[in-house]
Amino acid sequence: MAILKHGTSKNSNYGDALNYLLFEHDGFTMKPVLDENGNLVRRRDYILDGINCDPFTYAEECRELNEQFCKNQKPDEIKAHHYIISFDPLDQSECGLTGEKAQALGMEFAKKNFPGHQALVCTHMDGHNESGNIHVHIVFNSLRKFDIEPQEFAERPCDCKAGFKHHQTRGLLTHMQKSLMEICNREGLHQVDLLSPSENKISDREYWAIRRAELGKQSEIKESNVWFDYSIFGDSPPDYVEVFFLKSDLRLVVDLQNNIKAQQSRVYAQKVKLTNLKQMAQTIVYVQQHGYDTRDTLQSSYDEILAKRVEAKKELREIEDKLKDINEVIRYMGQYLSNKKVFGEMLNARNKKKFREAHSSEIAVYETAVRFLKGRYTDGKIPSMKTLQQEKQSLGIRRDAKQSSYNYLYDYTQELKTVCANVDAILKPQQEKEVKRTKSQEIS
Repeated sequence: MAILKHGTSKNSNYGDALNYLLFEHDGFTMKPVLDENGNLVRRRDYILDGINCDPFTYAEECRELNEQFCKNQKPDEIKAHHYIISFDPLDQSECGLTGEKAQALGMEFAKKNFPGHQALVCTHMDGHNESGNIHVHIVFNSLRKFDIEPQEFAERPCDCKAGFKHHQTRGLLTHMQKSLMEICNREGLHQVDLLSPSENKISDREYWAIRRAELGKQSEIKESNVWFDYSIFGDSPPDYVEVFFLKSDLRLVVDLQNNIKAQQSRVYAQKVKLTNLKQMAQTIVYVQQHGYDTRDTLQSSYDEILAKRVEAKKELREIEDKLKDINEVIRYMGQYLSNKKVFGEMLNARNKKKFREAHSSEIAVYETAVRFLKGRYTDGKIPSMKTLQQEKQSLGIRRDAKQSSYNYLYDYTQELKTVCANVDAILKPQQEKEVKRTKSQEIS
């Protein structure tokens, strides 16, 4: 059965998405895979196309559009959406699904459901975590580039206008659900009725355990240590592609006993009570969906993600220090190269003293650069400017990837922190009752 997954990104560096699509990444840490020389490793099996943009200038074109409409300029704005269509592994062996066919279906789906947007459509044929399934990534700028014809799923007139953002609604999700089912049924691919939950519905773990048995695979699905995953259609596919962290709209439950404004205004207090009830209900659903069966397991998850966030910050600073260092080397190398000719002319001049006086500033800069480079490279093997620039580029890619990793780890810990606080607020009345009951029993 084909599954559609959705994520959002507040990362203003649109190039990160292209890097993920083109280069290999570790499935669980989300770190780019580097070869022995520290360079990114190109993916072997992929197909990439662009809609309303050139895929290799996607980042620049998105930034230009954002500047044109003065949108996506704030850190907390959703800059891009990321949908993943994961096909059933059996579609390849039983239904003749190929990477080329999946890419064509992905392009069809993207044009139908995200018209007017700048989009990347990329099919990966390598599966994920040895799942063996073909999956299609659709990444697009949240800001629409072109006006489009009125759509049946659009709720507002502006949802069809250029300069307005992708509006995620229940109606749109249902529309995409139907669209995916129609495509799979038309092409004879494995698919179930996503609109009518089965009375005997099994869990996603049970479903994929059966699928693995059918495929003769015994390895267990590993959960991501970096973000939580969800499927807008229920069952989750076997490939956990950790690209963008999807932050929920959970908010902290307000402590009415210590809220001065609530104590002064009955109307405000009543409003907060209703909001608290909503947040408590959402928190309970969140806890159930993510399998936190005890407060301790929730705390353990928070502690684990927090530790990874701290480690990511440490690694980010190390990369930034290396970048700072390489930039200093490049600066001195530039000074060395730009003044090398003048220094050579001085060595060949008849009156070296007079030449030096006439070109004292250039020669001083050159000699300072030479002292720095010799002190830095004591073995005398000074790298070329091209090598230094390549090292800087590699470090820049690693820094951007690590910054993205840190950003969603930060969001993840903040969300779990909110969940922990809300759970404590839910449990507090019961805990207080237990304390009173214990004291009452002791007195009696």
